[in-house]
Amino acid sequence: SGRHTSSIMPIYFTQQQLDRVKIYPAGTTNDNSLLYKYWISPMCAKLVSILPSHVAPNLLTLTGWFCTLATYTLSILFMTDMISDAPRWVYFLMGVLIFAYMTLDNMDGKQAFRTGSSTPLGEALDHGVDSFSVGIIIAGSASVTQAGVWWPLVALGPAMVAFYLAHWQEYFNHYLELGLLGPTEAEVIASFGYLATAFFGPQLWTVEHTVMGFTFKLSMFVMIATIGAATWTTLYGLYDGITRAKAKGVSLFQAITQLFPFTLSLLAGGVWAYHSYSTYENGYAYVYITIFNLLFSYLTILCIVQRICQLPFSYFYIPMLPLLFAAVNSLLGTPILSEEKTLLILMIFYLINTALFCTEVVTGFCKALNIKFLTIPYPNKATKKTA
Repeated sequence: SGRHTSSIMPIYFTQQQLDRVKIYPAGTTNDNSLLYKYWISPMCAKLVSILPSHVAPNLLTLTGWFCTLATYTLSILFMTDMISDAPRWVYFLMGVLIFAYMTLDNMDGKQAFRTGSSTPLGEALDHGVDSFSVGIIIAGSASVTQAGVWWPLVALGPAMVAFYLAHWQEYFNHYLELGLLGPTEAEVIASFGYLATAFFGPQLWTVEHTVMGFTFKLSMFVMIATIGAATWTTLYGLYDGITRAKAKGVSLFQAITQLFPFTLSLLAGGVWAYHSYSTYENGYAYVYITIFNLLFSYLTILCIVQRICQLPFSYFYIPMLPLLFAAVNSLLGTPILSEEKTLLILMIFYLINTALFCTEVVTGFCKALNIKFLTIPYPNKATKKTA
């Protein structure tokens, strides 16, 4: 059987590396959000109490992920240029789906605790799905508020940096700190904003207001607020991460160089989008955003797995290569490939890369921990104790 289990050659990790998940001490999340504490958490606890004990927490996480993918699909189908009106039911459904995602995202951990089925795989899956939602919510919000294709591209960078840094901070002591204004607030605002658009129409965001001689639209305000909040979180994240690294005896140089692959990818993405902007704004905005989101999620989940398995960071990862090629290609006077062909190749590559990477992590963790992905032992010890 030993020969049989090692027949699939690992692409990203060896099974020996993933086996280190067995000695993981488990991470702690401290959410300081008042919305979470007084509304979302009690509501999700109530919902979990009526959920059957055999429902696997990972199933809740994946269902939430499908909800975000559905909102993204609706955005692409009805608001490709991010300035078009969509039928009112589209806004309503998107609002409901984002709220459902947020609810399921908060139910999975409670269900895991209730059924005694908390695992590092569940933790990685939960945060991994959250990483996918960053680009999805920003692109969806830009489409619903009719901000145009430029704003989400600008907002995406700071939002991705803030999210990545939160997990980089956690790498040093397995402690995730969420501030007074965090993902819960972003998701509630997005959900209620979409629902408000369903009732009052998209002109809610596009009508010009003048305050003290300054004219603005609410859509612009939403994007600037997103950038501002993400920038503040980024600055705090850098300071806190360096503080944690020092406490662990990690040098400043080593801590900062861990961010090199992410920073290089971010710069390459910026260069590529800037130099191929005419293609970006000519109906391909969602393709660019999807590519950036897939690479960002890969790098974030990679950081989470490295933390859980206490694996060192590298200065470079092979899946970064296509984006670096796209950046260089866009700088050439005579590009090697047209932007349309580059987009197609990168889209296919990052879809396959994400699928293979996530499959390897899930199967590797399941094997190491001797668990199943979407089912839990029932009745289990924890359930028997509480019964």
